[in-house]
Amino acid sequence: MEKRAEFLEELHHKMEHSNGPVVLGGDLNLIREMDDKNNSNVDLQLMERFNDFIDSFHLRELRKCGGHYTWTNKLLNPVMVNLDRVLVSNSWDTRFPIAMVTVLTRVGSDHCPLVLDTGEGVPNKSIILRFEKAWLKVAGFKELVIAKWLEQAWLQNTLDDWQGRVRFLRQFLRGWGANTCSEIKKRKQELLHDIKLLDAQAEDGGLTEEEWATRYNLEEQLEGIYQFEELIWQKRAGELWLLEGDANTSFFHSAANGRHRKCHIACFFERNT
Repeated sequence: MEKRAEFLEELHHKMEHSNGPVVLGGDLNLIREMDDKNNSNVDLQLMERFNDFIDSFHLRELRKCGGHYTWTNKLLNPVMVNLDRVLVSNSWDTRFPIAMVTVLTRVGSDHCPLVLDTGEGVPNKSIILRFEKAWLKVAGFKELVIAKWLEQAWLQNTLDDWQGRVRFLRQFLRGWGANTCSEIKKRKQELLHDIKLLDAQAEDGGLTEEEWATRYNLEEQLEGIYQFEELIWQKRAGELWLLEGDANTSFFHSAANGRHRKCHIACFFERNT
C-alpha cells in the first residue's frame, strides 16, 4: 500500500506542474470501485484517495471497449483486477472528442494491452510482394521450396533455365504466401475468439482448473502466431525506414496531412455492463 500511496503522491505532484493537455494511462495499479476486483480484498481508503485525485484535477476516464478486468495472476483460480485505464484532462478530451480505448486479449503477459485511438488515422500504403523471413519458421518450408525448384524441367540454356525456375518459384510463393498468411490469420481469429469466450466466462461465473489450463494452452498457441507476425512486421518496418525515411519528407508530410476522422461503432454496451 505504501508504494501505491507514494505513486499517487507523485502523480499529484506531476499534475500540479502540468499546463498542457494531459493523458495518463497504463498500469496504474489502483482501482476505483469494488467491481474492479473479483474478490472483496480491497483497500477502500486507497480507492477513495485515487478517486479524489481524479476529481481534484477534473480528469475523465475513457471508457474501455472490451473486457472489464485487465490483470490476472494467471493461476488456475486467479485473482482478476481492473488495474489499467486511461485518464485525460478536459483540454485533451476537447481536442480528441471521439477518442476511445480498446482492451486487447491478454497473451504472454498478466496484463491486457490497451490501445488508445484518438480518432485520427494514417492512410494505408500498398503492400508489395516480399520474401518473408517468417516463412522460414513454417514447418517443411525448405523442403517445399526445393521440391518446387526441381519440379519443372527447362530445356533452354543455363541462363534461361535459371530464369524460368525463378519465375515459376516466385509465382508459386506468391500464392503460397497469401494462402499461408490467410490460414494463420484465420487460426489467430479462432484462438482469440475462444480465449475471449473463456475470459468472458471467467468474469461472469469463473472457470474450472481444466478450463484455465485450456485458456493458457490457447494463449501459448497464439503467442507462436504473434512471433510469426512480429518477424514480418520487423522486416517491413526496417524496409520502410530505408525506402521512405531517408531524405523523403514528402512521405511524412502526406502522412500528417492525410489524417482524417473515423466514424465507426467499435462495440455495443448493454445496460449495467
